[in-house]
Amino acid sequence: MIDRREALTRLAAATTAASFVSWDADELLAGLREHGGHGRAASRRSAYRFQTLSAHQRATIAEMAEMIIPTTDTPGAKAAAIDEFADIILTEWSSETEKTAWLAGLAAVDAEAEGAFGSTFVAATAPQRMALMLKWDAELTAARTLRRTWRSDSGAPAPPDHRQLFFHQFRSFTVSGYYSSEAGYTRERKASIIPGIYKPCMPVAEL
Repeated sequence: MIDRREALTRLAAATTAASFVSWDADELLAGLREHGGHGRAASRRSAYRFQTLSAHQRATIAEMAEMIIPTTDTPGAKAAAIDEFADIILTEWSSETEKTAWLAGLAAVDAEAEGAFGSTFVAATAPQRMALMLKWDAELTAARTLRRTWRSDSGAPAPPDHRQLFFHQFRSFTVSGYYSSEAGYTRERKASIIPGIYKPCMPVAEL
């Protein structure tokens, strides 16, 4: 059985935020390099100027993302500055239609929290936020199962595409943002973008 971190690593390799925004992955990485990456350090965060997301939207993204990838013995989503990643994608890589739809999804998060608890998602208690996240996860699981078990020759209409659910999009987005950050890529996965020096002849003890 794989643990949660390993499952997220595999998911990151199999999915990208392209499930809801139409950018090329190589172009995205090049664009992030122009920004110096994201989630590098406190000084890096302080230098970035948000262009699309409000302070409240950023807080909502940060709280939801941290619940998906919490801080354990490795950095969580907040350390990876997922809110900054979101702002870059929405500002520079999304169409107006995609941006509007994604911001509407964030607004729907607060609307559901208000209806259930009389407060925004961020202002809700930790157990209340968890209840909503578990509810959305259950809805996504049910929609995915329904979609996968449907047969085109069944005569029944095709069920809605579960990938259109905001929680699916947000979760995929969070994983993509986390593993493209310095915290996720180098500290959690312990990977290196630039290989070390090639030494053709090395003592066995140094291998």
